[in-house]
Amino acid sequence: METIKAIATRKSIRAYKPKQLSKDTLNKILAAGCAAPVSAGLYNTMHLTAIQDEKALGQLTDIIGASLPEEAKEMMEKMMGKVEPLYGAPTVVIISSKEPTDPGADYVNAGCIAENMMLAAADVGVGSVVLWSAGGTVQSSGELKDALSIPNDCTALFGVGFGYAAMEDSKQKDLTITIDVSYV
Repeated sequence: METIKAIATRKSIRAYKPKQLSKDTLNKILAAGCAAPVSAGLYNTMHLTAIQDEKALGQLTDIIGASLPEEAKEMMEKMMGKVEPLYGAPTVVIISSKEPTDPGADYVNAGCIAENMMLAAADVGVGSVVLWSAGGTVQSSGELKDALSIPNDCTALFGVGFGYAAMEDSKQKDLTITIDVSYV
């Protein structure tokens, strides 16, 4: 697939088939994340945790679900019929970072890694969704952070869910300028 086609095809998926990603597919996605630009080339400041274990995903779902604001829970109930903060994604990757040398570089690096992984996923027919609340929830639960083998010197920033979309939608986005731009 061409890069532009992957960009036009990628969308946030909020319902997944239970089929798990193969190790090969997951590794292609992770390798794309590892090819992302990282501030000053300091790849050793970043950490990825790939979660496919059903028990760990269930624990993560329960802890995030309990911490969500009521409005978010109501929205999920309305949209999906239940509170499912991982949207049923059978694979979740938590992106973590050591303390950055430049303020904010951790989130910039994580964003680049996430986008590379999501575009690679789109390229191989896998859906994805950013799971913002996963990072803070994991970070605030020392027990869960330990269970997921996230290094003590790293902060869990956010997660990305991956899997096969429950409903196929091959419609591509129109690539137009939708954000205000100042041309100087």
